[in-house]
Amino acid sequence: MKKVFKRVLYIILGYIFFVFIYCFTQVIIVNLLGFRISFLQTLIESILTCLFIYLLLCFTYTFILYSYSNIIANKLNKKLEKLKNGGKKDEK
Repeated sequence: MKKVFKRVLYIILGYIFFVFIYCFTQVIIVNLLGFRISFLQTLIESILTCLFIYLLLCFTYTFILYSYSNIIANKLNKKLEKLKNGGKKDEK
């Protein structure tokens, strides 16, 4: 239960940090182009957009980690099977 709460807290804090970075970057770029835009206005307008992008990135990252873990586990299982079967002929 504690692990789940910690994971959810990390996701929420990561989302908040992601929104602020996204909005801050957008305000800087728009100001460099010569226009004026409010940080608060940008923050309010981009909350749903950032939520979609952040969830997509989280799911992609989780899928990549899961796939990588499976690949590593399969490689280690093959090596373990070789060791159980006596290894290479040179090792006997």
